[in-house]
Amino acid sequence: MSSENQPQRKLKEPVESLRKRLLEDPNVQRSAKALQLTPEQFVEKVIDYAQNPDKKPVLTLMSEEDEAAVKAENPKFLTTQEINRELEKLVNGESKLDIPGEFADGFEKAQKKKVEM
Repeated sequence: MSSENQPQRKLKEPVESLRKRLLEDPNVQRSAKALQLTPEQFVEKVIDYAQNPDKKPVLTLMSEEDEAAVKAENPKFLTTQEINRELEKLVNGESKLDIPGEFADGFEKAQKKKVEM
């Protein structure tokens, strides 16, 4: 049975209340921006997936021409080839994952002071 035919899951709070609360959340603002969505678009996707937990996310790939156009406007944009190279480096132990500060989880390794004797 596909998720489209299944009834929506009832949420713990009314959709309008949840929508308002999510739109006020600064993490939603950052996540929407990172995904190049408006906060409203991002919140609608969150609510849709919350109501339909079996729904599979849609993966949209860009053509190489579209990637090049976006890269020209935003040099920090990673193309599919650049992402693949970085993933290969991670798998081979040649690189470490560096999450930008705005997306870091807030947990940092504790720095131990050196003990001098």
